[in-house]
Amino acid sequence: MLVMMLLAGKTFLFRAITRYMREKGVGFHAAGFMGSCAATMGENATTIHSLFSLPIFKSEKDADSHKLQPVAGAALTEMQELFKDTRVLFLDEMSTISPHLLAFIDRRCQSAKQNELPFGGLSVRIMVTGVDMENTTDANVE
Repeated sequence: MLVMMLLAGKTFLFRAITRYMREKGVGFHAAGFMGSCAATMGENATTIHSLFSLPIFKSEKDADSHKLQPVAGAALTEMQELFKDTRVLFLDEMSTISPHLLAFIDRRCQSAKQNELPFGGLSVRIMVTGVDMENTTDANVE
């Protein structure tokens, strides 16, 4: 987990790390909860919902009652191809990622990597700021 104080250069550090990973041929994906976050992360970054084909919920209560439908057919093949060479997943804005959304991401990674290990065996790196840490809540996920 990368924890930095607000305006401490998180974007600069993230871009330096990913530039190094590209040079070394390490496959990765980067996603943030909102488009504005993904935009500051640089090229190839996207929103979590777009990367994992996840529904957008109006509230946490909606997410609680929603059962994530598995990806199948052409969509599954496309996701598996997208993640074929991926070894690392960066998630930004952790305070905006609910426990249910994190569980959905876990299941999508398992499907994409065809691996039942947590997050399909990907190395997941979570980026937060000191402000994010104050807002993070704890909850159980089934």
